[in-house]
Amino acid sequence: MSDESKNIDRDCLKNCDQSFEECLSSGEDESVCRMKRVPCDCSCMIG
Repeated sequence: MSDESKNIDRDCLKNCDQSFEECLSSGEDESVCRMKRVPCDCSCMIG
C-alpha cells in the first residue's frame, strides 16, 4: 500500500464513479466521460 492512497477522499471517488456511470448511461461517448472524470478524480486528492 503506497502512501499516496492515504491522500484520497474515498467518498469523493465514489461520487466521481457515479458521475462517470451517469455520463455513460446518458449516451455520452466513453472518452468524453473519461475526460470529464479526470478533474473530478484530481479534486479528490487531499493535501
